[in-house]
Amino acid sequence: MSVDEDKQFMYRYGWLRFRPSWLQFLNTPKWFLFSLSQYFFTQSIIVNGVYPGSISTIERRFGFSSYMMGMIISSYDIAATILTPLISYIGGSRKKPLFCAWGLFAMGVGFYIFMLPHFVSPPLQATAFITDSNASIDDISVTDHRLCWANRTDQLVKNQCKEETKGGNTLYYALFVLGMVVAGAGCTPMYTLGIPYMDENVKAKVTPMYVGIFAASGILGAAVGFVLISRFLLMFVEPGVETSLTVQDKRWVGNWWIGFAIFGAICVFWSIWLLGFPKEFPLTKKRRELEVSQTKTVIGEERSGYSSLRDLPKATKLVFSSLPFVFVTVGGCLEEFVIAVSAVFMPKVIEVQFYQAPEESALIYGLMVVPSALVGNILGAYINKRLKLNLTGAAKMCFLVSCFGLVSSSMLFLKCDTPSITGVNTPYPNSSDPHQPSAPCNQACNCSGVSYSPVCDGSLTYFSPCHAGCRKANTTSKGPILYSDCACAVKSGYNSGNLKMGNCGDDCGLKLMLFMVFLTLVSLLTFMNFTPAFIVTLRSVLTGQQSYALGLQNDLMRIFGAIPGPLVFGALLDKTCILWSSRCGDTGSVCLEYDHDGLAQVLLAVMTGCKLITAISFFLSWFFCRRPQGREEIIVGTNKKENDGETSLWYETVIY
Repeated sequence: MSVDEDKQFMYRYGWLRFRPSWLQFLNTPKWFLFSLSQYFFTQSIIVNGVYPGSISTIERRFGFSSYMMGMIISSYDIAATILTPLISYIGGSRKKPLFCAWGLFAMGVGFYIFMLPHFVSPPLQATAFITDSNASIDDISVTDHRLCWANRTDQLVKNQCKEETKGGNTLYYALFVLGMVVAGAGCTPMYTLGIPYMDENVKAKVTPMYVGIFAASGILGAAVGFVLISRFLLMFVEPGVETSLTVQDKRWVGNWWIGFAIFGAICVFWSIWLLGFPKEFPLTKKRRELEVSQTKTVIGEERSGYSSLRDLPKATKLVFSSLPFVFVTVGGCLEEFVIAVSAVFMPKVIEVQFYQAPEESALIYGLMVVPSALVGNILGAYINKRLKLNLTGAAKMCFLVSCFGLVSSSMLFLKCDTPSITGVNTPYPNSSDPHQPSAPCNQACNCSGVSYSPVCDGSLTYFSPCHAGCRKANTTSKGPILYSDCACAVKSGYNSGNLKMGNCGDDCGLKLMLFMVFLTLVSLLTFMNFTPAFIVTLRSVLTGQQSYALGLQNDLMRIFGAIPGPLVFGALLDKTCILWSSRCGDTGSVCLEYDHDGLAQVLLAVMTGCKLITAISFFLSWFFCRRPQGREEIIVGTNKKENDGETSLWYETVIY
């Protein structure tokens, strides 16, 4: 095989010397688009769907706070932000599909690291129910500690604590963070090299369509992820283990890790197919030579924003000299903050504020809010195309849409009432101290150390069946588990003396429906601004500076939006906790109940605060776009130093 033939052979689809003719139908930009979209689709299923939907489950299983869960997902964006310039620099002039393939493989490895805590931690006890407190503890291997026992012993609790603390939660948390860091590093080539590779190998007029399909695959992946995790959480976390626990039980832990196992394997599988694409498609070079010959005059006139690394500060100053760019970037950072908060914590907010099970909140969010993001993205692009908006028109659209978003976000104060829990925020009957954990009706039960398992007595919630003085449980009914022979319930005047498992949540289905309508509207309006903001960014900087401006803007949106968003909101969420877990001597690790009023205030403050600053920023961007006087034209030229012949940039500002 000659040198030319060998070179042409390497432009074929395949691996090493295996590039058969029957595989060449894959050697097209459309199949690369399909593979890259699968890359994004799989990443979004886990990062934007499965993980957010399982946050409360992981918190309950491993004893993490909301801030700690926010730090886990922020580590993903931190890794991506740090590695973006390096990957762009190293892979920009090399075989881009190779880097994408290894990135997808690394992402799969990261997902497998993320699920390791399930396998290195002691198995979760599938606690069975004791239906009669007169049963002998010694005759039961797996014991329910929640009923009222006069002869209760703490030895079983101590043994369980010994097992649970073996290895410590620090190891589990480190594995979670490491998994997200590796996954974040693996996703980097998808954005920095995958999209440019598509742009290089298709005609310029079809690039927006390819990018649009790619973006849609990510939004669709998030929706699929939420639907899947809603099904996975219905399965017990320990496969093959039979348990009498029900999904309604506060101690239930769903199968949070199986999604990471499935899609980790899919990542590895798809990386093999991405690896087969050549550095350049066979017809690309010929087509580009033709395009260059037709547009050589225009290309010859264009100048890059910077010619060397030394000129980077000057180029950055040049980009930031455009006030429309500055203010649209500020607005974009706040929008990214809102998106990060919503994507990570909103399923948990729905779960807490409206008494929804984790799988139900994930399903509701995935079927309503995520599709609205796709609709908003398409609608925003259609309006821009239909109205043929210029720079000023796009900036005006950003401002108007953000105003509607501000109004919609101000309606997110809707919530159910905070549960009235005896000994936590409500006194026992015939008592005046809301923080007194015991009462005469349960003093003989020895309830210290009993885990939180709320039971409902009309409008009053007890910490556990033990705290309600219950001695029997009915597990034969297909409905909620009923507890009977409850001393405190009798004292409270509850007629039947039967208490049902779970909080006494009020009937607030209408509030949930209205909340979801406004949240869906906020999501739609947020994503409507993506296209006009993109237009403002491109048209507010000099020709040749667009790529650098977009990259700079993307990094700023990660640094000031995607990374701090989950951390700040997670910390604020922890501030609204009214009942922390106390297990094995570790107090304050997991929040069991939240103050609904406080959580609603935090959500409203974060959402409306960000949306208000966004609207102001977009207004200023529009103002400086339409300002009739004082516009500046920045001319970029070159200077040669006489002593060493080096070339550098010079700038001249002309006011007109």
